[in-house]
Amino acid sequence: MAPSGVVVSSTGEIFVSDRQHFRVLVYPPDSRTPHRVIGQSNFTNAVSFRGAGKLNSLRFPDGLTLDAEGGLYVCDAGNHCVLYFPHGSKEATRVYGQRGMTVALPSATSLHSPRGVAVTRDGVWIADSSNNRVLFYPDTKTTATLVLGQPSLTSNEPGTAVDRLHFPLAVRPDANGGVYVVDSWNNRVLYFPAGASEATRVYGQPNGPYGVPSASTLRLPADCALDPQGGLYVADANNNRVLYYPPGVTTATRVWGQGGDFSCGEQNMGGAGAGLSRPTAVALGPDGRLYIADLGNNRVLGFA
Repeated sequence: MAPSGVVVSSTGEIFVSDRQHFRVLVYPPDSRTPHRVIGQSNFTNAVSFRGAGKLNSLRFPDGLTLDAEGGLYVCDAGNHCVLYFPHGSKEATRVYGQRGMTVALPSATSLHSPRGVAVTRDGVWIADSSNNRVLFYPDTKTTATLVLGQPSLTSNEPGTAVDRLHFPLAVRPDANGGVYVVDSWNNRVLYFPAGASEATRVYGQPNGPYGVPSASTLRLPADCALDPQGGLYVADANNNRVLYYPPGVTTATRVWGQGGDFSCGEQNMGGAGAGLSRPTAVALGPDGRLYIADLGNNRVLGFA
């Protein structure tokens, strides 16, 4: 119910954040029946855990990512942390942020409702949504050493400048060391080159307010994904569509969910079987298939 995150392993397993059931489901390749559950003791439980212990439970899980060894990172947004589950494990062995009910002041070790996570060979990126920032943690350390969207690790004021963020929901590193950040409440995606604290490329509105749907506008985008060539897929949630941008281009050339019409943002355009309703996550499988978490329709769709 309310799928909010999706990631696909190198072998084709599909991991889905089942947000309102407080769990992550794992599907074998090309199967519609999950064979593993994380965050609950079985497939029929839907217990909302809120507290500092129990590293096998979740509260409103959101963004997901996998490392090269198959370990799973889960944004446990309701507990203000990101959990790391080694490959095949149902219990986390690493915690980013403060596990539990408390919302702490912004620091190098605190998080507030994190919603997006990504991993590289050098470390972990986390979209610390309610602190209006993105943090980088080197290697397997749980203390951040770099912040995007804020002038320091102790500030969290939102803004519309190209060095500020407002409720970022996702972060995606590219092959050149840069990162794409879905700056949701500013209705845009920003690209920060490696080592830069200011974005040099903007997808969507440059300074906040959303416009009518077009190939160059966004409305509360929720996630993004990159293909091997550097093309960008964006889940444009409140326009009920997913857009594709060729490498380095800020005008979309493909659209899913609106029958090919860039000027339409209708919910379930063409009916629930053909359209989308608030897509919140996108991922690419090893075969190039596009997966979309269609939150408003409580499903994940795969497009060849």
